[in-house]
Amino acid sequence: MASFEVEDLLWVSCPHRVWRPGRVIDEGEGLLLQLEPEDEEEEPAPLPLPLPPKRLLRRNVVLLGEGALRYDNLTEVPELHEAAVLHALDVRFAHQQIYTLTGPVLLAVNPFRSLPLYGQDALRSFAARQVGVAAAPKPHVFGIAAKALEGIRERYESQTVLISGESGAGKTETTKFVMQFLALASAERPAASGRKESKRTMSRVERQVLGSNPLLEAFGNAQTLRNDNSSRFGKYIELHFARPAQLGDDVPNPKLSGARIRTYLLEKVRVIRQSEGERSFHVFYQALAAAANGGDQLEGFQFPPDSFKYLRHDQAKAAEDLQQYEATLSAMSAIGLSHEVPKIFRVLAAILHMGNLSFNVSGESCQVAGEGNTLALIAELLAVPSKDLAAALTTRTRQVPGEGVIRSPQNLEKSAACRDALARHLYHAIFKYIVERSNSSIGVGKESRAKASAGFWTSSASSSSRRTPWSSSASTTPMSSCSSSSMSSSSSTRRHCIRRRASNGKPRTSRTMPTSWSCFHVGGTAEAWCNKLVRLHEGKGHFSHDRLKKGTFIISHFAGPVTYLCTEFLEKNKDELSADLVQCLKDSDDAFVRERFEEHDRVFGTSQSGKLGGDGRNQRVMKAQRYSVSGEFRQQLQELLQQIERTEPHFIRCIKPNPKNQAFVDGDSSKPFFHRPSVAEQLSYQGVLAAIKVARAGFPVRFWHVEFLREFRCLAPVELRTALEAALKESTDELAPSEAATKSVKALLACPEIQAALSGKRWALGHTRIFLKQDHSSALRALRAKLRTKSATRLQATQRRISQRKAYLAVRRGVLRLQALLRGQMARRQARSWRCAKAATKVIALLRSCAALARRKAARTIALSLQSQVRGSKSRQQFRADKDRVRRLQRWWRSWKKRRRFRNLQQSVLRLQCAWRGHLARRESQRRSLRRFALTRAVRRLVRLRRRRLAERAWRAKMLERYHQAAVKRRSSIVCKTSAELVREVMELRQLCDEQQEEIEWLEQQNSTWRDTIEDLRHRACLRIRSFFR
Repeated sequence: MASFEVEDLLWVSCPHRVWRPGRVIDEGEGLLLQLEPEDEEEEPAPLPLPLPPKRLLRRNVVLLGEGALRYDNLTEVPELHEAAVLHALDVRFAHQQIYTLTGPVLLAVNPFRSLPLYGQDALRSFAARQVGVAAAPKPHVFGIAAKALEGIRERYESQTVLISGESGAGKTETTKFVMQFLALASAERPAASGRKESKRTMSRVERQVLGSNPLLEAFGNAQTLRNDNSSRFGKYIELHFARPAQLGDDVPNPKLSGARIRTYLLEKVRVIRQSEGERSFHVFYQALAAAANGGDQLEGFQFPPDSFKYLRHDQAKAAEDLQQYEATLSAMSAIGLSHEVPKIFRVLAAILHMGNLSFNVSGESCQVAGEGNTLALIAELLAVPSKDLAAALTTRTRQVPGEGVIRSPQNLEKSAACRDALARHLYHAIFKYIVERSNSSIGVGKESRAKASAGFWTSSASSSSRRTPWSSSASTTPMSSCSSSSMSSSSSTRRHCIRRRASNGKPRTSRTMPTSWSCFHVGGTAEAWCNKLVRLHEGKGHFSHDRLKKGTFIISHFAGPVTYLCTEFLEKNKDELSADLVQCLKDSDDAFVRERFEEHDRVFGTSQSGKLGGDGRNQRVMKAQRYSVSGEFRQQLQELLQQIERTEPHFIRCIKPNPKNQAFVDGDSSKPFFHRPSVAEQLSYQGVLAAIKVARAGFPVRFWHVEFLREFRCLAPVELRTALEAALKESTDELAPSEAATKSVKALLACPEIQAALSGKRWALGHTRIFLKQDHSSALRALRAKLRTKSATRLQATQRRISQRKAYLAVRRGVLRLQALLRGQMARRQARSWRCAKAATKVIALLRSCAALARRKAARTIALSLQSQVRGSKSRQQFRADKDRVRRLQRWWRSWKKRRRFRNLQQSVLRLQCAWRGHLARRESQRRSLRRFALTRAVRRLVRLRRRRLAERAWRAKMLERYHQAAVKRRSSIVCKTSAELVREVMELRQLCDEQQEEIEWLEQQNSTWRDTIEDLRHRACLRIRSFFR
């Protein structure tokens, strides 16, 4: 507290904004601070200390206001600490400057929106940049990629770009930009002095490198709570470049000749389970959206998305998924997977339908439920017998000594675990196949087997992530290089970093040593594994445990201690797939499915291989190495570290500005959303501050002695260059120490020009290397560029003098000939002008006569138009007067007509009344007549009907009598009627019935006709009345 004075500017720790600016307003027994307001409405408030106790840091005057915009590299800030870094990032992010350098590390803040920073102009500016020719550009992801490409172009050394950050920080997009730069920059040629920029078309490898990204994103990315396009696997991409004809900073960029993709720890469990608000891998939703839109080659996806238990569906993204599906198909076609597309999606459909498999418990065993409908579909998609698949899921085959092979049933939990394991490993097999095909499609050609590569490692981190070896290498690389060159360092922090760096190559006891033993030991439990860990590592610096919490242990990471739970750790570490399922899929009729399982027994964790004989015994049992997730990760990590240590690293730290993935603050589209607590947390666990401190104190630029002589020997005087050239010829190996090279370097450093560029003792010389600061390296390169420019100018001047002399002589000869030609041309031009003047006189006379005629015609036209207008005006006036007189006559006639009509109205009314009363009387009389006529006609019809019925009855009686008589005769004479007579009688009866039916229809028709006639008479009477009243 005593070190601060009144009016000193400070940073004060704050639980909400991490650090708040303030100033000292009084220093008595305790400091009295005044915090600056967070917004315009808040008033400054005094804050007494030490109650409550606060952390205080001094503010940099150079960073006040928008001063952070002037510092693209924060290591140049005089006093740098956590508060200054956080404030600088906040200010730069508010002005759309999302990239900031902190020594060798590039901090990239995700803006969650598109910014105009990645166009072709920006790419070409970084691709064509030369050191020392112009000022260094602003920090950019293209700048890191350009440095990696520069290392390949100048020294042909392999490079690595390490991209890290938590989910949603922008690692995937950053990787795309780096790959885009290297692929497109290899197609560009840098512009040298006196030479125009040239461009060549991209090769097939370069196009396929850029086109393979959508495919890996579809099969390896998913939506999480923090990111809509989160990579769920570790990815290391190698881009291989052919060796150029010569090395240097002014030669063309090396050509991209191939690529290789390595993946690490795919999150297979996401296939079967997702948290609330998250989704499975993108390819499932893309296929469902395409199938709903009528897409072909999607067998098994013609179901609603809600019917799959393995998925969480989001209908709002169906259109976006359909668009991404087209991009995925294009990427698969680009790498040669067009024919395998239906097969791949059949396997993916089978994976989804596996989640719908359920089991019925029967005692200690279980069976597939639903009578095998879902099982039959899965078996059809995988081309395996449904019975064999059901048996492999619900039973297990074991080799028992003395008894041969036995098959025992499994309970419900183990059967469900087998189903989920099969789904996970099927998806992992498809993902691995796609990666292998991508590598074979964009692989390394024969011309680049002795190659330099640029690798990209993309890894995720969380708030409790550990400090990985590659994150510490950003800060330990300068010090480890000093150690290898016998340079001393007095800082204890540097010695600690060197010890940690040096210990990476020594065998150390792994924390996962008991894991494999506990996983595959009979009776091994998670609690026993935790106890064994505690016994092995108790008392070590980074390991501890809480005695009150069983089944837990604590590891002190770089960001702080993290407590780990051992529950279900062993089961998850096994991730085992039964040999029965592997054998079942090996026997598939689909060659694509069969090939995925023929050579991957160890990958799937099986412990035996071979086929069963005819007697049901295993003819050959082969012991395979036990598989575990931790063992696989440890092996992959060791290979990755070995690969990175052989390269020159570059670092990009991706930072997520807010946990809501929003570009702007709610309700304010002009203020970017920068959540200071989450950003400070990321800076802490990513080790940015430690890297800044070491980079400021160390020497980031390093040259081998021979390499330094080769690069900067042109700066030596003429008398010294001969000795330097001789030393270069003697030193054939750059890595081997050479006394001649060391003496030559010392002599070169003693030159006045280099001494002036390296002001002060800001460099160091080791046994095999020379170490420089970044600004001194840039100064040497600028001096070399200046010398080369001066020499080039002198050569150009001589060449131009010779060429100009030759041009002058040629011009002199040409001038003499031109003068003769010009004089003749001038004479001919004078004669031509005289002839033109004479012809112009005639033309002018004709033009004047034409103009006079035109004026006369125009005057005549105007006079005629005036006359017509006057006459028309008089005619219109006469017409209006006649129209008024006609209107007066019309008014008089209409009034007289109305009076006459009113006088005749009374007489008309009387006549109407008489006519109406007569009409009513006639209508009534007519109605009564018609009624009488209808009644009379109806009575006559009824009488006739009665007579006919009586006649019919008499006829029936007569017929019955005849029938009885015939029966009597038949009995007596045994003579019966013929069938013809019976038919005749039936026909007569039917004819009689038809006649009666026709008569009834005729009566009904007559009745309807009379009704229509009456209605017509009524209608005519009404019409007469209406016409009369009109």
